Amino acid sequence: MKSFVKTSTLLAAGILTSQFFTVTAQAALPDSCAKDVNGRYSSQFEVPCKALDDFLTTFNAKDELAWAKTLNYPHVRMSGNQVTVWQTPEAYAKDQDLQKLAKSIGWENTRWDYRYIVQSGSDGKNNPNKYHVALSFTRLDKAGKPIPGHTFDSFYIITNVDGKWGTQFRSSMAGSLHGKSAY
Repeated sequence: MKSFVKTSTLLAAGILTSQFFTVTAQAALPDSCAKDVNGRYSSQFEVPCKALDDFLTTFNAKDELAWAKTLNYPHVRMSGNQVTVWQTPEAYAKDQDLQKLAKSIGWENTRWDYRYIVQSGSDGKNNPNKYHVALSFTRLDKAGKPIPGHTFDSFYIITNVDGKWGTQFRSSMAGSLHGKSAY
């Protein structure tokens, strides 16, 4: 009987430990885009981090065309099982209404929680041409507080198209709030 109790206790401890590590594993990934004490990105990740900064700066400015111009085309967004492809910045901007997003959920701006560069690819001549980024973002209200239910894990692919770095593919756990919107 004692060995049964000891085994049961060890099993219960193992289950509790595995639950602890499962929860811990879902915590934020390291932020590859954290700046150093001089306010600079690591040289290894400067390109994708700046592309993501441009993306978020124009998104937060609620400037649909400027936001569209930070992307590369064709631009693909997968939300749930819905895949939307835009061929041009103008087509992309036409489908967006960031003022509508602001009014519908009380959104003021968005912050990156982390941006983790998973891997990078090159053109075969050691010139980087794309980065895969696992990231999380949170939508904030006018008081700067997180909007409940509006923190989303996502996966972005940053590419170099004709010398311009931009986001070309996004898969997000955030749904499309308005038709073909990309938010």
